[in-house]
Amino acid sequence: MTMDVPQIEAEIEGFRQSYNGALRNALTKDLKSLSQDEAVELRSELHAKAITLFNAFERSLDIYDGSSTYITKDYRRAKYGDAVNYCEMLIKYWTLVRRLEEVHQLTSLLPSVNAYGSIQRAVNKTAPKEQIGTFRARFQELKLPTMAFDNRNKHNGFINPKERFTRLQLWIGTPFLLLTIVLAFLNPEMTGIQYHVIRVVLALSVSVVGSSLVQDNIQIKWTFQKSLAIRAAGWVAVFVLLYFANPPAPPSPFPAP
Repeated sequence: MTMDVPQIEAEIEGFRQSYNGALRNALTKDLKSLSQDEAVELRSELHAKAITLFNAFERSLDIYDGSSTYITKDYRRAKYGDAVNYCEMLIKYWTLVRRLEEVHQLTSLLPSVNAYGSIQRAVNKTAPKEQIGTFRARFQELKLPTMAFDNRNKHNGFINPKERFTRLQLWIGTPFLLLTIVLAFLNPEMTGIQYHVIRVVLALSVSVVGSSLVQDNIQIKWTFQKSLAIRAAGWVAVFVLLYFANPPAPPSPFPAP
């Protein structure tokens, strides 16, 4: 399974710069001098940038926490430290929004009950208890959800699709792998058809399980003859390698199928 960490981080950085530009523009405004329509337009523009940025950052937290990713502990700690900064950014952003709503008597924007759950869980893992308590109190003052601050076992519901596929590979491949190994050793005197079936199923199950544990995508080009070549990628490439590279010798004398 592959994951382009630099691409994810570059995307977040682009969203952050766009958000900061909208925030600077809002901070230059005299909120009291704005008409109500101008206030609504200003809030909408800033809120759109904020949602894009914070959602992207939360998704990156969930992806990096997934069991199918290959992120070092140091990198995860650094990411949790970023979550503290993003928590402070959230407070500053919503303080401005609430001030704008108060001045112009706008209907308050209310995030969903599970919003910012990933950021809160990351803060729980790295920040001192006093700072977590301060964050939680400010969130409540700003009418923001504190689901993960209140219950660390709660999750925002996002699951990395790659992680789901990896779990499916393990659930399917592992039982077949174990069953094939048991059958191979329980029946040493195999018929020809049994030998071929077990060889195919064993290579298939090992390729499915093994490819779920490999970080990068495997690609091969296997040439049998000048006019016959096979190109394969992913678990199919692993299967081709296992089946054709140094295959086990058949029973001798080879029994008829």
